[in-house]
Amino acid sequence: MYNRLFRIRENGYFGFISAQGAVVIEPQYLETGDFRNGFTVIRLNGQWALLNDKGQLFIKRLFRAVGPFEEDLARVQVVQSWGFADRRGNLAIPPLFDAAGNFSEGLAPVTFNGRAGFIDSRAILS
Repeated sequence: MYNRLFRIRENGYFGFISAQGAVVIEPQYLETGDFRNGFTVIRLNGQWALLNDKGQLFIKRLFRAVGPFEEDLARVQVVQSWGFADRRGNLAIPPLFDAAGNFSEGLAPVTFNGRAGFIDSRAILS
């Protein structure tokens, strides 16, 4: 179970509070997303990084775009290609795809060299 956190804004910076109103992540970010499945994204120097519900920042890699975590993987864009990151911010599936959707029921829709299909969490195309 993940902490349910809500975005707040103070002096132009975003942070997050708990449902009880306690500040969990101090306002310090200029741009953030909403929490979903224990993670949000924050913008750093024009790129996106992952932030978990405990305030831990995962900046092993910065991404051009990041989708929500579904089935423990989030779609991420590196330069112009899409891949998938795990909950530690590692690239679990390299950015090989022209487009990618979120995982659902073990599969994610992708486009590769103009062909559409689905991959599983091991990047096997079907």
